[in-house]
Amino acid sequence: MPDDQTCAKVKADFGMTDDDLRTEVPAFHALNVQNGVLSKDWTATFYLFCKRWKEHRDKQPAPRLELSKAPSTPFAPTDADWEKAAAFYAKTGRWMRDHGPDPMSPACRCPKDIHESQPPPPDEVILVLDQLYILGVAAD
Repeated sequence: MPDDQTCAKVKADFGMTDDDLRTEVPAFHALNVQNGVLSKDWTATFYLFCKRWKEHRDKQPAPRLELSKAPSTPFAPTDADWEKAAAFYAKTGRWMRDHGPDPMSPACRCPKDIHESQPPPPDEVILVLDQLYILGVAAD
């Protein structure tokens, strides 16, 4: 295992933190035991390992944190947004995910007057049986 002087040197030279060292020292040990490595100078071998660690770290793409953030304010569709979504649904049979559940769901949030003003999606027959919606039934 590397001594304190070696750890201080790799921290300074390669920007390793104490957490990095806690993770990488056991990895260094396991890798060399697994491969049966014999070294005349383990300090130099560890230094080279840390140099390769930095090279690998520097090649990694920067994290894209903006993708993992939720929007600061939830999407609240206006009547114009609902009109566009209903027209798109009538034309394609596809519902915009950010508008919530699709119009065939009892949990749909689209205003009824807007949804009912559009024709049903093409090639889709809707049968209402005891408040149960059955989709995809072919019309004869």
